[in-house]
Amino acid sequence: QRQMCIRDRYISFGLVITIACLLIMNVPASAYDVSRNSINNVNQSIVQQFDVVSLDTLTGFETVKEYDTSVTSYAMSCGVTELSTPAHMGTDAISDTIDSSSMEISTMGIVGDDNRKRVYSPQKSFPYRAICRIVSYWDRNNDGVIDNIVGVGTGFLEGPSAVVTAGHCIYDSEKKMWCKYATVTFAQDGPNSAPYGTIRSTTIHTSSAWINNGDSNQDWAVVEIGTDIGNKTGWFGKLWTADSLNNTNITVAGYSGDLASSKNDSSMQRMGKYMWYCNGSIINSLPAKLEYNADTWSGNSGGPVYNSSCQVLAIHTYGVGSSKNGGTRITEWLYNFLVQFQE
Repeated sequence: QRQMCIRDRYISFGLVITIACLLIMNVPASAYDVSRNSINNVNQSIVQQFDVVSLDTLTGFETVKEYDTSVTSYAMSCGVTELSTPAHMGTDAISDTIDSSSMEISTMGIVGDDNRKRVYSPQKSFPYRAICRIVSYWDRNNDGVIDNIVGVGTGFLEGPSAVVTAGHCIYDSEKKMWCKYATVTFAQDGPNSAPYGTIRSTTIHTSSAWINNGDSNQDWAVVEIGTDIGNKTGWFGKLWTADSLNNTNITVAGYSGDLASSKNDSSMQRMGKYMWYCNGSIINSLPAKLEYNADTWSGNSGGPVYNSSCQVLAIHTYGVGSSKNGGTRITEWLYNFLVQFQE
């Protein structure tokens, strides 16, 4: 098990916190359930520990580990209100540039007109080649046989070999059941497209709050894939801020299950196998969620909600009819947890 590490961070207002300063905190003994109050209570007593449950998808062995967020919490108490890491474009970025214009697993939402646009040849453009179609395989009858029906969603790289997605893509909190394993295909562009191959999961992590309570504030997961494909494809940066993100321009990208190669292509065999994106803006900043007016559909769950610098602000997880869509926000403790996978 890799230990939580504290990495160099880009901190707003030019504030630098030394490691010596950070390590003087006393960690409380109480276990974590949900750290949903951390953003609002910067200068108050806040939860500083949380449990992550991990499944080895090769052996089926499950472990629980307690992670400590006291370092970030102490930085907040010193006045830090923002942490960020930049996007990494990977070795396949020799000739391309950042493009910032651009099985039911999730609820869906088209807000007003359908403004989704197809991503053509995603392997040739960052950040799209760092986005994957994720397929989860289940044994819902517990008979030792993988079901014919699979789950399909979206994921994105947050390091060389770590894919971030929605918790509900890999764990059914109603049936209290893990998927048996998942596969990821980066920059898929059609039924037979796999420019980086299809890679099987090795370990999956998610919050104990999602597993135990189906807490939608904690609908996130990390899928480790055991190969450093991100060194080629690149990976997303991420941003946590204690401030409101309302009116921030964002992009949501992924594998919408209702679309194929075009909006006029009705082939069921091709639907959900092409990448689409939609631009929009954040309309509601909540402590553990962000809501926005970008269009999504089933299959977009787990996709990145990112800014013009390709920094992820949230993980897409839900829609509310035709009024808005939303996702799990990158909180300061989730940011701190994800940093370790960029090693």
